[in-house]
Amino acid sequence: MVHPYLREPEFITQLKDGTVKQLNPFSGTEVWTVAGRGNRPLGVVLPDPVPLDPTQHGRYCPFCEGRYLDTPPEKSRVIRLADGAWETRYRTPAEELDATVAEFRRIPNLFEILSYDYWHLNYGYELPARVRDRKAA
Repeated sequence: MVHPYLREPEFITQLKDGTVKQLNPFSGTEVWTVAGRGNRPLGVVLPDPVPLDPTQHGRYCPFCEGRYLDTPPEKSRVIRLADGAWETRYRTPAEELDATVAEFRRIPNLFEILSYDYWHLNYGYELPARVRDRKAA
């Protein structure tokens, strides 16, 4: 049955930021190709494994306690207090990162899924003041 008041779906849509949305006319599956998403450093060649240098303890990877600044800013961290209790701290400023050892850290994605430009260019989104302030800190 044909409904004259229903419009034909857009099977390929290109948004202002370069994102391409494709709609499969048979299955209804929608696929997004987000501009720049393929630029992730996934083709990194790994060196042969070697024993860890004990003098670098706590600095082996960007997630270790000696390299807090090598990851995006933390959303929160869990620390162990002197009495053994656990405490969650939110949005620890960079200058206070080394004051405690994070037993667990919650950080944002290392690779953006949908960038700010996607929301800004396609939908006119603006960051709330509190988010702008956090970004500038």
